[in-house]
Amino acid sequence: MPICFLVLFYRNMIVSVVIPTYNRHDKLLDCVKSIENSIYKDFEIIIVDNSEDGNVVDVIWKIKFNNIRIIYNYQNLWASWARTIWALNAKWDRVLFVDDDNILDSSCIYNLVKVVKEYDKIGALSPIMYHLELPTKLRFSWAFFNFYTSKATFLNYVKDQDFYECDMIHNVYMIKKDIWDLCGWQDSDLFMGYEEFDLLMKIHRLWYKIWIAKNAVDYHDHPVKESILRLINTPEKAYHTIKNRMIIMKRYSNCFQLTLFVSVFYPFFVLAYAYFIIRQRKFSLLIPHFRGALAGYFYLFR
Repeated sequence: MPICFLVLFYRNMIVSVVIPTYNRHDKLLDCVKSIENSIYKDFEIIIVDNSEDGNVVDVIWKIKFNNIRIIYNYQNLWASWARTIWALNAKWDRVLFVDDDNILDSSCIYNLVKVVKEYDKIGALSPIMYHLELPTKLRFSWAFFNFYTSKATFLNYVKDQDFYECDMIHNVYMIKKDIWDLCGWQDSDLFMGYEEFDLLMKIHRLWYKIWIAKNAVDYHDHPVKESILRLINTPEKAYHTIKNRMIIMKRYSNCFQLTLFVSVFYPFFVLAYAYFIIRQRKFSLLIPHFRGALAGYFYLFR
């Protein structure tokens, strides 16, 4: 069947593409252009601008695509808040979240829509992700979460299936608005790490599936080699990353898993990250890191 006919066949599903952004104009421009070049044309774009000056409009003037709306926050509310704000503004039932440092393949949206139209029990659906810097290198194909250690294991090969179930998603995913509403949107307490995983756990509790679409492809504009401290490279990240690890485990692990985590793995992560902070002489991160660990213990026993 010719692909032009298939595109027409799936046109009746209109997608709201939501892009949270913060002071990354060049990346945002490339991201929006890649969406504009999609072979699937029934979509709107909602840009949620977290910058203080609201000058993202200067980027949009460079794009000859009219179906773009901008929500100005005039402060950095982080990605989870930005994704939640769209709920009052999105027109359509199906929403595709895209962080501004992603480049979508021209057939990505089409292939995501193709899968979700055929299977009603999909709660969230992500494409395969490659590195933009090295397009043949996988960044995310599928992963599972260990409820003893709180660590995710990423498996860098693609299953020989058009779509398959997964424990996790990355920062490009399609979701139904009514499922989002049932889950209570993304938790602002987890605004820096784990907010997507928390959403997935809520989706699982509603008996919906988390799938990866093999034929949908995305490229992440992110360095192939990254520091072990990438997730805690600011005092705010250092505080919230270790605290949120405890929040997730308390919410979703069973009693035995949580006991083992609290007594063994959480102290290990606290000390291990402290070691790397000292080793790399990032001393400004040390106190926020320990404060976050203490906040995690307070959350456990409150």
